[in-house]
Amino acid sequence: MSRTGSRSIYYGWAILVVKLGSHEIPFPIPVVIKWAGDTPVITLPDMSIPGVGTYTARVLLYRDQYAGTWSGKNYGGQLFGKIIHEHR
Repeated sequence: MSRTGSRSIYYGWAILVVKLGSHEIPFPIPVVIKWAGDTPVITLPDMSIPGVGTYTARVLLYRDQYAGTWSGKNYGGQLFGKIIHEHR
């Protein structure tokens, strides 16, 4: 993750996992992380993903939870869940 200027905008990577048949294929997507007060918001503004489509998303993170919306050409929806940390 890299930062430009103040604490307001960061650039990072999210991992999109696409399921094709019985295979799950992960690939990185560059995202912009903006701040709403003390809450990070992952933004994906009209990003074209080759072979998949163009998508927009906003996902906010708070404590160990996430919630947001996403949309594509013919689909969209809401997402929410719990962030599970891997123990190493």
